[in-house]
Amino acid sequence: MCLSRVVLSIMVLMLTSLQIRVHGFQDVKAAAEVTDESVPQAPVPTPPVWKLQAGDSFLVLSRLYRRTVINFPDQPPAPLETEDWQQLRYTVDTVSPAGDATFSIEVQDASRQSRGQASRAWKAGAADLQKLTGFRLWLQVDPEGRAALPPGDSYQTSLQKLAGGDDEYAEFLRVACPEELLLSWFERPFWLPRRDMIQPQMQERTVGVVENIGPFGLLRCDAVLRIQAAAPNGEQPTPATISLQITGKPRFLPLPLGDAATTPAAKVNLPVTDIRVTEASLTGLIKPTSIRSATARPPFESILTEISAKGTLKLAATSASAVAASELPFELQQQREIRITSIIFAENRTERLLRLPVLPPEPQ
Repeated sequence: MCLSRVVLSIMVLMLTSLQIRVHGFQDVKAAAEVTDESVPQAPVPTPPVWKLQAGDSFLVLSRLYRRTVINFPDQPPAPLETEDWQQLRYTVDTVSPAGDATFSIEVQDASRQSRGQASRAWKAGAADLQKLTGFRLWLQVDPEGRAALPPGDSYQTSLQKLAGGDDEYAEFLRVACPEELLLSWFERPFWLPRRDMIQPQMQERTVGVVENIGPFGLLRCDAVLRIQAAAPNGEQPTPATISLQITGKPRFLPLPLGDAATTPAAKVNLPVTDIRVTEASLTGLIKPTSIRSATARPPFESILTEISAKGTLKLAATSASAVAASELPFELQQQREIRITSIIFAENRTERLLRLPVLPPEPQ
């Protein structure tokens, strides 16, 4: 009997201990669940533009063709033609959780060809252009393709690099090459941030364009991108048969001119005292790519913009015996084209190199 009571007492003690342990485990579990819920969840990273990753890069072939005609009295028209070529490498340096990508842009090659009655100073611009080889610039691009220079003095630093340490020439560049012009040069590949932008139902998209027109000044424009379907035989248009037309009405911004040696007139050996643009237009075309096998790549093959401008200018007398000319009519035509020539993915990606066809320049 005593033995039975002892055994029963031991069983009661064991059951009580087990119940306490179970309750304690449940309390700890409940506390852990509260702790997990109280910890803020990490934000889901936003894919950057074109879904690129750090280390990815692509090459751009840039061509700028310019034809200028100044009509002097009693002289046949003498057009000046220049054609600038640059190869640019865009490399993704870093990507933030918000999808903002910082690109390192390097000018790998730059050259100019001049034809026609070019002044000595205008031809000398070819040597200045070649100095751009090796120039590097940083650009921040958000997932929607909006670009900006990084905070800080990146713009001033870029001007100093372009001027080769010449403070006087850097001041000239500050007038002739404002920050918005630098952005307009380098942000064009991101006008279409996603492949699904080129679709039959795409809405209009407006982009800012700033073009320099030689020694005359700048043209600023809010360009509109519109769908241009080219499906044959009445078929429904597809992304492969759709292009985007670029149209806009530029506004002329003359460069400040004066007698100082740092003015644009002095740098190009063209003693202009007044410039008026009476007519200007901008047109262009974005061609979709014919290669669509990659999952992360630009949705286009090339972007072509064309600017036409007409106006008058006045030249100052270049010597004591010379008579200053009255208003001289001038015409300007300008083409800027960029082509994506290759994409190189980072080492941890399955795709390594995707080459796109490089077509010859448009016939003049």
